[in-house]
Amino acid sequence: MTSSNGSEFWDWRAAMPELASISNNLSAQPNVKTEEFVDHYKVIAKFPGSVRDNIRIQIHEKAILLSTTITPNMLHSRTKSGLKTDAKLAKRAIEHKIEFSTRVSSKLVHRHFQNGVLILILAKR
Repeated sequence: MTSSNGSEFWDWRAAMPELASISNNLSAQPNVKTEEFVDHYKVIAKFPGSVRDNIRIQIHEKAILLSTTITPNMLHSRTKSGLKTDAKLAKRAIEHKIEFSTRVSSKLVHRHFQNGVLILILAKR
C-alpha cells in the first residue's frame, strides 16, 4: 500500500516480531504502541483476552478514542441476583484515548483486527 505521494506505508504482515514483543498482560486497558512516520501514524493496540470484537474507533482531529461497545445480549444476560447492574456492565467497557502531535485524517488508511490485536494506519493532514 502506498500513499498519494508515493511513500511506502507500514506493512502489518511484517509486524509479527513487533506483536510478539507486546506483553500478554491481561489488564483492564489495552496495551497501546504508537509510532510516527513522515506522513502517517501506526497504532498497535492489544486488548485483554475477554475483548475480542466490538472495538469502535472515533477520530477527532489530533486524537482517536478506542472503545468497546456493549452488545444487546450483554444487556439481557443474567447473574444469580437478576439483571446485571449498570456498574457491572460499565466494568466491561474499555475506553482508551490516544493523542497525536499533528492532525490526522478522519478516514483510516488501513485497519486490521485479529486475535485481540488492532492495527491502524492513520494519514497525517
